[in-house]
Amino acid sequence: MADKFPLKFVLFLDCPNEICRMRIARRAEQGSGRPDDYSVTFLERSVFLGMA
Repeated sequence: MADKFPLKFVLFLDCPNEICRMRIARRAEQGSGRPDDYSVTFLERSVFLGMA
């Protein structure tokens, strides 16, 4: 894939799980309309990514 999309850099952001949950909850409260603004979605992603 690197031959089609050469990377100039990679940016890795490390954020504690609790902060991520709080941001998602706040975004949902503000009515973002995103279908993935739920704690369950975060938990599913964190397990998938090995962060849980």
